[in-house]
Amino acid sequence: MSMHKSEMEKVKIALNAIEASFYGHCKTCDTEIPFEWLEAIPTTLYCVEHAPERPTTQDRPVEEDVLIPSKGNNFENPHGSEIVDKEDSFGEVAKFGTSETPRITRAIMTAIIIFIKQKMKPMDFLKTMKDL
Repeated sequence: MSMHKSEMEKVKIALNAIEASFYGHCKTCDTEIPFEWLEAIPTTLYCVEHAPERPTTQDRPVEEDVLIPSKGNNFENPHGSEIVDKEDSFGEVAKFGTSETPRITRAIMTAIIIFIKQKMKPMDFLKTMKDL
């Protein structure tokens, strides 16, 4: 399942929980889920103590197949030419987001808040989400 479909499935489940009035309460122990935890993972149905473990991946960045470890600020590729890593290289690339950028999480949280405020039906909400 693609990451996009997986995230959409989690959103559908969270919307159903909202509609059934148990969103924000742990599915296991029924305690209230702290707002900070919901803010971090808006589609969660579990408190911190009962959150299912997420599988860790052993995948490595594709660049590691191409680049030889750096010496100073230079990288060598298998063809023998050097790639110079300038001081602001990371900053330039990070403008487009990093693996630590919570853009998806904020988008989901914003969407759920819109859903709640507008009292939308789940299917109407999902149609709106697809248009974003």
